[in-house]
Amino acid sequence: MVGKYLIFLTQEEEIVINFIGKVFERYALLKKSNLPTKICPVCNLPFTWRKKWEKNWENVKYCSKRCRKN
Repeated sequence: MVGKYLIFLTQEEEIVINFIGKVFERYALLKKSNLPTKICPVCNLPFTWRKKWEKNWENVKYCSKRCRKN
């Protein structure tokens, strides 16, 4: 129900609406503000998760190669 009106949807319309809802939920999870962060032990600055660290995020300690070398 939307407001005072009752809306009837076909099965195809419900599938499309559910799909769009899932796409928006996934997009909301991928926003930069929702990504995990860590603090670099060398420079003490926060850095956020990157796609290339996806499989190895638990072992990532440094924000850059420069910090890793120091």
